[in-house]
Amino acid sequence: MKTVFVVDLNGDLHGVHSGLVETLDLGSFIISRASSVEFNNHTQMWEARDLNGKVMASHASRQKTLDMEKQIVQEKLVLEYA
Repeated sequence: MKTVFVVDLNGDLHGVHSGLVETLDLGSFIISRASSVEFNNHTQMWEARDLNGKVMASHASRQKTLDMEKQIVQEKLVLEYA
């Protein structure tokens, strides 16, 4: 899955944190959480939730949940700054 970065009108870069970010010389970072991934003991599924607690994605595989979470957050970023 590719990593998407969006540049806003102020020149600020927005994206989902990945190892790629650390390889770029971009100056200082301001990082804020967009979601969380936790295991739901009741459903026996990994869940990605937005900051309001709404389930964005769930799967038995943690990695699959992380992949779906990244895709959803990136799509929201593109829509927000388009």
